[in-house]
Amino acid sequence: KATSLLIRSINDFDNIGVATPDNLATKFSLLLMLAEVHEASNHLDGMREVILNAKEMICNKAVCCESMFAEGSDNRKKLSELFCRVARYCEGKEDFLGAEELMNDALDIQCDDET
Repeated sequence: KATSLLIRSINDFDNIGVATPDNLATKFSLLLMLAEVHEASNHLDGMREVILNAKEMICNKAVCCESMFAEGSDNRKKLSELFCRVARYCEGKEDFLGAEELMNDALDIQCDDET
């Protein structure tokens, strides 16, 4: 399955332990792919978990200094869009509190934590 292959690849990057820009970019891309696979299979809880992990990754002070994750970067925009899509699914299920939390996460991603 694509899901298990992506999860294994993401775990491999975690085990490398060297946070080079290339490793970070690849891991982030894999997280976004996994989120989209979960979305395509309507596994919204899995999608929410993955995007929260991606948010945690790019909000890490050691990582967010990388230009590819800087405020306003395409990577932050892509992740923010995924949060908005999950929020819309939550609204459709009348989980308005969950939708509000996800929209707040989307805004957090667009703006640096220090602003």
